[in-house]
Amino acid sequence: MSQVLTPPPAPKPDRSKEPRYVGNETIEVLYSDGDTWRAVVTRDPERRFRVRVERWETAHWDPDLVAFWSQTGGSTTITDTLENAHKLAAERLVEASGQGPRDDV
Repeated sequence: MSQVLTPPPAPKPDRSKEPRYVGNETIEVLYSDGDTWRAVVTRDPERRFRVRVERWETAHWDPDLVAFWSQTGGSTTITDTLENAHKLAAERLVEASGQGPRDDV
């Protein structure tokens, strides 16, 4: 009789690696309360700030055992100051996840 192997539970969101976008410097990362969403603030070579939202993706965990951060929303928000980027990042997190950024980040 053959055994059916059950995959281990999907891993918790990986916060150990700083997100990277080619040609941009990562300035700040804000995480949602559940850590499954994050807003990444970067600065491009023209010194503009960009805000991207990513989700911790585990849909491929069973059967492939793959989990990763995936950019969502299809667009990047661009602004000229870090203060505006921080506000936009918080707003985008609420739009995407229904949760604001964590206070302890």
